Amino acid sequence: MTADDDRDLRECFAALRRDEKAGAPAIERLLARARARTGGEAFRIGRPALTLATAAALLLGIALLDLRKPSRSLPVPSISEWRSPTAFLLQTPGREVLESIPRFGEGLIPTESNERRTSS
Repeated sequence: MTADDDRDLRECFAALRRDEKAGAPAIERLLARARARTGGEAFRIGRPALTLATAAALLLGIALLDLRKPSRSLPVPSISEWRSPTAFLLQTPGREVLESIPRFGEGLIPTESNERRTSS
């Protein structure tokens, strides 16, 4: 990037800001319109009612939480008794081949010659 690119970028953002300011209404007009809609005093009257309703909801929530406490504690299992819910995935087919020690002269698949040797 060059210095000209930076200057062009700044000028473009300045133009965007000017366009936004030209289209935006004055804040004083917006506030006056909002006061006219609500009647001015309506919000002041509603504030105590809103505070009271919030306090009542908070007290009700605390009371409900207190009622939900369990009357007795449940037994906690020991960490040594824990079993993984996915442990069965480690039980792969052909596992017995991996857990046995091979012997010389015997194949992994039982054949007639292996069976004759073991039976005699």
